[in-house]
Amino acid sequence: MKKLILLFLLLVLKFAPAKAQWVTIPDPNFVTKLTQLFPSCMNGNQMDTTCAGIVNATTVYFEYANISNLSGIEYFTNLFGMRCNNNQLTSLPQLPSSLVWLQCNTNPLTSLPPLPPNLSTLWCMNCQLTYLPPLPNTLNVLKCENNQITYLPQVPSAMQIFKIQNNDISCLQNLPYLSDSTNGNISNNPLICVPNQTNYSVGLPLCNANDTVNNPNNCPSVNISGIVFKDLNNNCTLNTIDLRAQNTPIRLYDSLNNLVSTRFTYNGIYSFSGLTPNTYRVKVNTLNLPIEMGCGQNSEQVVFLDSSDQNISGINFPVVCDNVPYDIWCNSFVGTGWIFPGQIHTLYPRISNNSNAFNLQCDTNNYSGTVVIQVNGPITYLSPAVGALTPTVNGNEFTYNVPNINNLNPNSFGLRLLTNTSAQVGNQICLHVEISPNPVDADTTNNVYDFCYNVVNSYDPNIKQVYPQNVLPGYDDWFTYTIYFQNTGNAPAFNIRLRDTLDTQLDLNTFEILGYSHPANTALNGNILDISFNNIMLPDSTSNPEGSIGYYQYRIKPFPNLPNGSLISNTAYIYFDYNAPIITNTTQNNFDITVSATNLKLNPESFEIYPNPSTGVFTFKDAKNIQRVEVYNVMGQEIAVFAGDNNNKVSKQINLSNYSKGIYFAKINGSVVLKLVKE
Repeated sequence: MKKLILLFLLLVLKFAPAKAQWVTIPDPNFVTKLTQLFPSCMNGNQMDTTCAGIVNATTVYFEYANISNLSGIEYFTNLFGMRCNNNQLTSLPQLPSSLVWLQCNTNPLTSLPPLPPNLSTLWCMNCQLTYLPPLPNTLNVLKCENNQITYLPQVPSAMQIFKIQNNDISCLQNLPYLSDSTNGNISNNPLICVPNQTNYSVGLPLCNANDTVNNPNNCPSVNISGIVFKDLNNNCTLNTIDLRAQNTPIRLYDSLNNLVSTRFTYNGIYSFSGLTPNTYRVKVNTLNLPIEMGCGQNSEQVVFLDSSDQNISGINFPVVCDNVPYDIWCNSFVGTGWIFPGQIHTLYPRISNNSNAFNLQCDTNNYSGTVVIQVNGPITYLSPAVGALTPTVNGNEFTYNVPNINNLNPNSFGLRLLTNTSAQVGNQICLHVEISPNPVDADTTNNVYDFCYNVVNSYDPNIKQVYPQNVLPGYDDWFTYTIYFQNTGNAPAFNIRLRDTLDTQLDLNTFEILGYSHPANTALNGNILDISFNNIMLPDSTSNPEGSIGYYQYRIKPFPNLPNGSLISNTAYIYFDYNAPIITNTTQNNFDITVSATNLKLNPESFEIYPNPSTGVFTFKDAKNIQRVEVYNVMGQEIAVFAGDNNNKVSKQINLSNYSKGIYFAKINGSVVLKLVKE
């Protein structure tokens, strides 16, 4: 019987109406508004916190009600959105954790409480705020202009609207990237520098650590930063006299050894931002560079990041020049102008001492040499470019006797060329460079350079180019990409940013900067390449046609053994200040066995040949099954044929001594291709 009575009492308690729980609402104007909206939940200035209207409310509108105290709003436990703008609020109570959007603008607010964890929209403009609390990662709309904010915490990367103009912010933790630049405004703040390059047009440099000129407030713009330098006074400490390394790759790995990001030093400085707490490894990548670590220091340092707002600077790396003898190379070329019939363009092969490419003055000796440039295609030579050396001209071959290669500049070998009126769209103009330094340098394989580009039927100043385009299946050598841009507006461009999503078939570990028209910050996050020209002040094309042009050039290798039919595509986006991005053409690299004679499957195991590289004579280990060998240059042109004798067999050797240094392909028996390197 006692069990039955107990069960009855439990059932009565379970299904009995909940007892009202009343709280006092202190603000009379808030009482008036609540009574209008939820009359059954109010009794004078008392509110029933268990009332269905309060518990189930998802949106409330309290604007223009002369309210000065919102105490009681914390009991709206299912609230999704709230408007309390245009009142007399000086503070807000604890907000419901369910809140997703909040409009509290146009109030004399001096502070905000901790923000709900899932808040996505915050309007707090036209208040008297001096700071903001930590912003939840879900926030994507922030409108807090016209306040007195002096400090802004880390801003979520998913921001879509970001407006903080007319405040007193002198340092920013970060700036979110906005797909629509009109949705961002940071103007009228005492900012001297910005933490990261975005599509905000303020004409400010980056806030780099230890930069007393551009960052005198030492703004904590980045999570991890440091400087790579050549220690000239051998004290293993960064001093003003030390040289700062340029374009040196710095890689960041997390605790699981995942590559998080790659930065390239600019004036010696590197920085990583937008990081989450973790244990990181910062590593100087000296592979294939003419430098090595100095002061007995390791090439990597471990950094413990405790919070996303933490700034750790001074992770410096002293480097020295390695002991490898000097290395003269040609690694790129840049062309400017209109490459279509009847128009003039200028060709600039870039030749330099590789050991000096990183601003470390590794080699100041005097090296002489001869440079021979051949340009083949529908062009006519006009003259040297302005400021360039004068060559000895023999048809389309240009010879330079250089007394001191270390005195060269990027425009030393500029050639002004006229594209012939008979040229057809798609015709190729091919450049071949051979360098003969005296004495012989450390690496002779990079003394030869080949590059081709196409005649076009129209001129787009914002384009992306790649060489080579059509390659053999299994090709694992360099692709050289060049992004050209021109300011065709009617005023100078303050900041220009390039964003290039690299194809996933490209090996990011091989990325190298070749050159640029203006100093640039380079960041590689995953396969997203961001290039920032800060405060470039690029003139418009009307006032300065030549000065309005810029470029960025890099090279990268594909992953090895890509099969026949593989296609690599890349498109760049060019941002001029606030303007919508200019989308370039899409470059394509075809791994196709049928495109040309050189696009045949590499199969070096079928026939062994030695030595390779060779000065001209290549020997087959076993020639008994070889009936015919056709040799092609990198442009796919057949240059030699070695046919079989009466026994239908080719000689054991093929001789290319009379041909230029460079890369060739031997097509054997019509199906197998070997790569040959002639030194």
